[in-house]
Amino acid sequence: MTRSRQLEVDEFFAKAERSRACLARVSGKNRQLICRRIAKGRVFAPLSGMYVRSEYWKSLSLEEMALHKARALQRQHPDWIFCNTTAAVAHGLEISYESMRTIHVGTKRRGPSSSSHRTVRHVLGNDGHTDVAGIRATSLDDTIFDCLRSMDFERGLAAADSYLRLTGRTRADLVELIDSHKGGYPGIRQARITAAWADGHAENGGESVARARLIGLGFMVPELQVWVENRLDPNHPYRVDFYFPLPNGTVVVGELDGSDKYSNPSMTRGASPVKVMQRERLRESRISLGGAVVMRFSYEEMLNDLFFVRLLIGFGIPREHLSRPVHTHFATSRPHLSTATRMTRQERLQRRVVPGFTVLTAHMER
Repeated sequence: MTRSRQLEVDEFFAKAERSRACLARVSGKNRQLICRRIAKGRVFAPLSGMYVRSEYWKSLSLEEMALHKARALQRQHPDWIFCNTTAAVAHGLEISYESMRTIHVGTKRRGPSSSSHRTVRHVLGNDGHTDVAGIRATSLDDTIFDCLRSMDFERGLAAADSYLRLTGRTRADLVELIDSHKGGYPGIRQARITAAWADGHAENGGESVARARLIGLGFMVPELQVWVENRLDPNHPYRVDFYFPLPNGTVVVGELDGSDKYSNPSMTRGASPVKVMQRERLRESRISLGGAVVMRFSYEEMLNDLFFVRLLIGFGIPREHLSRPVHTHFATSRPHLSTATRMTRQERLQRRVVPGFTVLTAHMER
């Protein structure tokens, strides 16, 4: 293999990285060279026919990984419109990491409709799109509508909360957006349930999932991102994740401990994990001095129903219901549609399960 070809491939990778995309459309001998690099662990193939330098790939966030794949596909297929969670990532909505692994593409009614392991096609009713993050995607409003119909309550609530946070709109606005779509859309009942609980005060996806579990388990729904008194320094109050004002007058402050709090430079402000932990302990003691009870829990603990229920009951959080109806099941047979939006035989609902949630490949007239 000549030195010039090595340099040529290096420049291909450098050019792709400058455009924040994976390398695709590699031919002949260059592909052979890349395959040798893959065997040595120097290059990674996130999708068939798509390549990226391993070290560069490791430096990317999961959101950027998803967008790098989408941008490469966009260059290969200029007419594609990305939708659902892929469009959501481009718009900056909170999407679960597992959901980001699948690429969602809109297709015309008479276009190709087959899906693969990592690429899922959805039939769109129109060609409306917006250019965002280097790809053509469905509009933000269409994207949240599609996501809430295909996501379970926990993942959907994270997306819905971030939509309100990003747009400055209210829960009522989101409910109105969902209800403005007439006809028998698959999953619209789940979208309505999720939208009815959305709250733009949630600061991140982890807090949204924690609140979703509180709601589903039937516990008191807390106020979010509330400022509490710092008696030692009244000019610098503390903002807490969850605020539970109990009927007996006690205030319980819920704090979700994520690993980012101790490792993400944007959150640690350059401090070491030990220093951050010391800072958190001091903060907790100051909050307790104001009379509040601090309830800390990790993301893993929150996902354990038995532990989470015991924790909440132990701290006196009222359980108003044994559970709330927050999940629905999508029909596996022909959906109920109005005459105006009835599908042809070939366009009837297809149900496909992918990691993280149920994806509906269906007619999505707008």
